[in-house]
Amino acid sequence: MPALKKILPSLLWVFCFLFFAPGSLALDLSAINEDTAKGDREAPATMSAFIAKSAGNDLYGIIYIAEGKGPHPTVLVLHGFPGNEKFLDFAQTLRRAGLNSVFFSYRGAWGSNGNFSYINCVDDAEAVVKFLRDPAVAAKYRIDPGKIVVSGHSMGGFVALNLAKRMKDVKHFISFSGWNIGYYGQRQLAGGAEAKEKSLAWIAASAAPLKGTSPQALWDEIVRIKDSHNLLNYVPDLAGKKILMVAAGKDVPCPLAFDHAPLFSALKKAYPNDIEEFIIDDDHAYSASRIAVTRASLEWLRKQGF
Repeated sequence: MPALKKILPSLLWVFCFLFFAPGSLALDLSAINEDTAKGDREAPATMSAFIAKSAGNDLYGIIYIAEGKGPHPTVLVLHGFPGNEKFLDFAQTLRRAGLNSVFFSYRGAWGSNGNFSYINCVDDAEAVVKFLRDPAVAAKYRIDPGKIVVSGHSMGGFVALNLAKRMKDVKHFISFSGWNIGYYGQRQLAGGAEAKEKSLAWIAASAAPLKGTSPQALWDEIVRIKDSHNLLNYVPDLAGKKILMVAAGKDVPCPLAFDHAPLFSALKKAYPNDIEEFIIDDDHAYSASRIAVTRASLEWLRKQGF
């Protein structure tokens, strides 16, 4: 009995930590393959369209709102170029797991006002984060403005890591098959005229849903930002960030050897406790491994305290 009295305080502390500590073990991993709603009539799971402003332009988006009065951590899900793959299955799973998720279209993409450009995409994502943190918006959508995660696929991964550099008070980021546009531009220029022609053809094939731009304008922008927006140069600016880098072994648009490995290696060397990776043998869009990639992402978020 005396021994039990000695250990009871420790057991009580463990119990309190596991069940009452803010954010601890709150994320429901059964959401990966099960419906998890409990039938909260006052604060049900729902969705809402929204319009955010960026440089005077309307950005059209949706927010999947998690069940419960919250406020909930909220994950921004950024699409790539041009946005055929929108990662909305991931966004839906986040909501089932107890997190809000947000998707929007960049300026000049998929109906949003304005002209599309790569740097405009970064500005637009920053504007949306600020929109979500507005007290009135946060209250309306049950958002915890202090717990914002930025994730992005392909070009969206590039945008996410630009926000990691810009926004000092946002700490958590996920890059799925991230495209290092600056490094891509350097490599294409080194390939000469043939590489440029292939790039222009690829851009032209992808740019139909975009307005206010052209394949040549997008190529010119890639060349213009090849040094200033090479993510490898961002490493010193990313101290204190928690980053999960997801990559695909059969990725053709953003090859593992160019767009993932050099950046992950540099970040891991600089911040060994803050950077993690998940690599799977699949294509750029994780066509055969959506559940595995989602599980890895949710497990990482849970590890971060969400």
